Amino acid sequence: MNMNMDMNMDMNMDMNMDMNMDMNMDMNMDMNMDMNTDISKKNKKIAIYNGLRVHYEMFGYLFYYCLEKNIDVFVYCYLNDSNGYIDFFKILFQNSTIEFRCITLFDSEKHQYDNFILATDDDLSFNSENEDINNRTIRIDHDLLIRRSEIKKCIATRPFFNGLIRPWAIPCYPVITLNNKLDIFSEKKSECHVLLLGNDHFYYTSIINRLYSDRPIILHAISRDMKESRFSNLSENITLKIYKNIHTIDLFKIAIKCDFILTDTNVSYHYENQKMSGAIPLSFSILVPLIISKQTNSHYQFTNVIEFDKYSDENIVLDNKINGDFFIRLENERMKLISMFFKIMDYYLST
Repeated sequence: MNMNMDMNMDMNMDMNMDMNMDMNMDMNMDMNMDMNTDISKKNKKIAIYNGLRVHYEMFGYLFYYCLEKNIDVFVYCYLNDSNGYIDFFKILFQNSTIEFRCITLFDSEKHQYDNFILATDDDLSFNSENEDINNRTIRIDHDLLIRRSEIKKCIATRPFFNGLIRPWAIPCYPVITLNNKLDIFSEKKSECHVLLLGNDHFYYTSIINRLYSDRPIILHAISRDMKESRFSNLSENITLKIYKNIHTIDLFKIAIKCDFILTDTNVSYHYENQKMSGAIPLSFSILVPLIISKQTNSHYQFTNVIEFDKYSDENIVLDNKINGDFFIRLENERMKLISMFFKIMDYYLST
């Protein structure tokens, strides 16, 4: 699929995408599925269900799979609470037949679909009393805990290690191409721009203050309720820019131009082994290098990231490892992560 996009909503970026990808990766699960499995021959219609007013970001990798497989996809969600994600996806996948429908229509229309995807496993608005529906539903697990065991088919958003084997795939997809990224990287900037995502009451400024660059550091902090007061004792060498409840298109405009994305600074969330930070899939989707603790990365085993020790006071040195070859490796890692997801979906939709 060649997805050529004209980002007319004042998005100052060239995001023309050639998404023909050779995705070859052996999965550590016995699925015996080929990346080129022609699911489309079965004329599948899939409904994605999101009865929450968050997690719209999960739609991207589901859309990309369905479009690559020529599967008709319909999304049932709250149409006015997406923070602009619906607008963003309509532009990104503008030549597609994706249809967004009001969540209240789902129960009366669900008989039309072959399969269902529950975007968030603990979304209790999804009625799981019908065993036939359950058998045709794939749940997306966001947590270490198994929260909807009555739905057997699952894909975790990350590797969880709690004694249970669950297939997992990072919810990333190609928002920009390698060539787009290399063009952005070639633009010489006098400052080092770091993105921090996600809501919390406080952030570990002791970690943020360890960021080191030969250039002045600008920290872009974005969430629905971001506040400057959450960054107590931030180093005077770091300039903080706050963005609160901004439109998703504006978020991507900022993120794509950043040099790094930082995670593992939230005080309240257990990203090491219990949940996944949204910074991780965003990093791979837009090919912006991820800064992640070695404690958290011991679970993921990413190879093209900037690691730091949460329990050290050493500087987190930026810039010196980043060059054109780095982005080639990062793109290859993204392709492998997408391949993992495709193989799981091919298996589930073929059984």
